[in-house]
Amino acid sequence: SPTVTYAAQAQGFEGLFHGSYDNGTNYEDGRGNEVIGSAPRIKNFLTKGAWTSNTGHRIEFNSSYLQDEAVRPNRVNFAELSNGSVPVPQSYQRRSLGVTYKDEAPSEWVNPEVVLSFNEIRYSVENLALAGNHDLKSKTTSYSGKLANTFATGLGLANTGNVTAGVDFYRDEGQNVFGTHPFGSGRQGIYTERSLNVGAFVQTRLNWTEKFRTSVGARYDRQDLHGMDGTKHDFQGASGNVNAEYDVVKGLTGYVGGGTSFGGVPLGESLIYNFTSVWNYTDLDPSRSFSGKFGFKGEQGPFSGDAHVFYTRVLNAHQRGDNDRQSNNNLTTKGLNLSGKYTYGDGFVRATYSYQNLRANGQVLETGSASYHGFNMGSTMTFDAAHSFPSWGLRIGTSNELAFHQDDDPAFYKNFYVTTNIYAQWEPEAIGDMNIEGLTLRLDVKNLFDRSYVDRATSGTDSNSATAYNEPGRTFLLTAKMDF
Repeated sequence: SPTVTYAAQAQGFEGLFHGSYDNGTNYEDGRGNEVIGSAPRIKNFLTKGAWTSNTGHRIEFNSSYLQDEAVRPNRVNFAELSNGSVPVPQSYQRRSLGVTYKDEAPSEWVNPEVVLSFNEIRYSVENLALAGNHDLKSKTTSYSGKLANTFATGLGLANTGNVTAGVDFYRDEGQNVFGTHPFGSGRQGIYTERSLNVGAFVQTRLNWTEKFRTSVGARYDRQDLHGMDGTKHDFQGASGNVNAEYDVVKGLTGYVGGGTSFGGVPLGESLIYNFTSVWNYTDLDPSRSFSGKFGFKGEQGPFSGDAHVFYTRVLNAHQRGDNDRQSNNNLTTKGLNLSGKYTYGDGFVRATYSYQNLRANGQVLETGSASYHGFNMGSTMTFDAAHSFPSWGLRIGTSNELAFHQDDDPAFYKNFYVTTNIYAQWEPEAIGDMNIEGLTLRLDVKNLFDRSYVDRATSGTDSNSATAYNEPGRTFLLTAKMDF
């Protein structure tokens, strides 16, 4: 899997190129079973460029291209479907372009930012085995932009602060093509959905005292949605957020925040427009979310940490793959996150604990819905540690993940697992008489104990219609990097 990155800078100009090609064979899980459709075949290219004038005007350009063409499962994040639909050749291509303007030497009242971007994704599946063989193709494109200015002012109320105001937009389009007769009562042809959203926003960040800070924002959006059946729908709504921080004592900060957001109506899953049946746009409503958090963060000497609880409620979260576009769920997610870190001279130790409970209409989400709305993660922990030996140019470390058992759905019990990774990284200044400053050699051992497990964020563990795939077994990864 070769990778190359080159960057240069001179007289106000900057440039970067990155390219990689991941190639290989299907991996084996911890039991030695081959996981079909897991062989890497990814080409990835990234370019960036920038120019900064003597007076601080800066223009940045970026572009990227990613291609994955290989045998893949017929649903992302599933190993296979129980109806016998095996992995088949698929093609995924993603392109993006972007340009940004900003002022590196702004004044108190003039600090503009202009962003324009374009993204395109093409996806095709050959000979999908589902009551016959079907060829599916889709293309989604997105144009977006933002014009904003930041004013350095406390509004005559706070000691210091700033206000950012602006407008933004996005135009998304999804299109599909059925090369063969669709499944069930679907309809063959070329179908398109389009969405145009324009919004205006303002966000204030004020430092009232040395200890007390707030961030308050609001925005208003209008969305126009064109259905593939020719129907037109328009939605609008306001959003707002309030956040505050207070330094309780030196090294300890409490924070609280809340908000509500207009979610509009997202595009449907373009690959299956009118596939199983003709899509219906009757009684379509936008989504809206309500969220809040409360916690503390702190740093004292070598110790740092964070602890907070969160709650989010989403009304009318749309089932993007349902032929009834109004089909939705009311989602509720709540939980807590804990993290702590100890840093000493040549290393650190860090641990986290997270608990997250996700429900849809009061019930556990199954795989089909979770693909659009998120996964019920339950309780998970991580543990990381690293230590450096500067005189040798050596660094060693470990990362570990634990996922506790879940019995929210008695029919699909999720087992406890723990996985351990270790690494050693060497940055020699010379080997013998040869100066090799800038060389980094790294050896990773993933899944050190060769466990067979399904990652908690993998679909298919809670459905009779899909089979989840196991993560790779013990894996050795050797990388070499040269900076020059």
